[in-house]
Parts: sequence; structure tokens; C-alpha cells
Amino acid sequence: MTTRLPLALCLSFTLTATVAGQGSWQEVAWKEGKCTLLLPAAPTIVKNRLQLVHGDGIYTVHYVDRPKLPETKEEKERDEKSKQQETERTLDKTRDDLVASLKGKLLREQKIMLGSIPGRELEIEVPVLGIYRVRMYQAGSRFYQLLLVGPRAVTSSRDAERFFASFRVTK
Repeated sequence: MTTRLPLALCLSFTLTATVAGQGSWQEVAWKEGKCTLLLPAAPTIVKNRLQLVHGDGIYTVHYVDRPKLPETKEEKERDEKSKQQETERTLDKTRDDLVASLKGKLLREQKIMLGSIPGRELEIEVPVLGIYRVRMYQAGSRFYQLLLVGPRAVTSSRDAERFFASFRVTK
């Protein structure tokens, strides 16, 4: 059975990305988002969110910048292990907040890397929406979330894999 996502979730945005054709998929170079990715059609973008409603799925990329505070001498001397632990805490908290806010059930969680950038992939079952599949990355002071929401057939499809695998952080 195919279900449609509520229209209220489909927000209207203004396009500010550069899109170049790639067969039926398009490469999106999002200057403000400092990233590139492939999508099955042209997205809409406002501020820190890129979104595309396509078929039964909603593709979204969202970022949040966390400005760096002035560091004390001790903080500058923190070792890499402490930084990794801080990133893990951020990813854990985001996971917990997502599951709670969506009133969903965590189905799967996996630690992932995008080159040297640590991340997580989650699948959350959400009433009415279906599957909420997200990849989260902490790239310096920028935190990215790539989302695909829809029925399992959409979130586990070859197109879903293409979307998630195509994401790259740029400068």
C-alpha cells in the first residue's frame, strides 16, 4: 500500500543552488550549504535547508553552524580523543532528540564516516510518515543532516543509496 505524505510537510522554498543535469538525476552544488549532492529533480532552498518532494519521498539537507567560542589554553590542548568524544555526545543527543520529537522507534543505527568526517546513520519508524532515514555529520563547526522520509520502499531503494552516497562537503 502506498501512502502519500501530508502536504503540510512539503514546505515552499526558493531555489538558490546551481543545478547541472546528470541523466535523470541532477548534481546540486549548494554554495551556501558548502556541499554537493545528487537529486532526482531540482530542489528548493531557503537559508540552511534544501528540500525536494519527489514521488512518495521527501529529500532534505539541513545544516546548523555552531560558532566556535574562544578557547582557553586547556581547551586548545585537548587531545583528539576528547574531540571525538564530544562529537559522539552531539550525535547521541541528536539521535535521542529526533526519536523523541518524532515519537518514533529507532530501528537501526550505524556509525559512519564521510572521508575523515564522523557521522551516524539512523532509521526511525514514525507514525503516519513511514521511515525517517537520516545521516548526520559533524564537519568542523557545521552539523549536517541528510534526510529521506517516506515508505520503506523509498528509503531503502537504490535511489536512496544514490542520494546518501553522493553527498560531499566542499569549501
